[in-house]
Amino acid sequence: MSKFTLIIFLIIACAAIILISSTPILLHVWQVSNTSPSEADAPLEIAYINFAGEWYGDKGSWILIRLDGAGEFKAATKSLRKGRVVIIEDSISIGSGIYKKTWKIRSAPFIEEGYWQMQLDDEVYYREQNLTIVRLSA
Repeated sequence: MSKFTLIIFLIIACAAIILISSTPILLHVWQVSNTSPSEADAPLEIAYINFAGEWYGDKGSWILIRLDGAGEFKAATKSLRKGRVVIIEDSISIGSGIYKKTWKIRSAPFIEEGYWQMQLDDEVYYREQNLTIVRLSA
């Protein structure tokens, strides 16, 4: 192998190492730059306040929805420590950019047998009653 070929190979290897090690940083910068300030600071809308709380799914998943509009989830194949919660009529999503999970709302939160329940996709989620948040009508 000639010296020239070896130098070219080392340059390509170094570039690949730099690209691979900086990918998480680049993804974070891309996610932050694609989030508008109003979207990043949006609390839950009053109409969706009953979604707030810590929810446990009957198939083992977990969802946390905060009043400030932040959320987390953990499922069998995917999890996210902090993301934006967006609820639009019949769907709920947590995340930002390419890291997002969306569920179809089959039933909105309701109380039955002392527990808050809701169904997202094909999983029923439960929340203890002592975490009850009820929207009062004006």
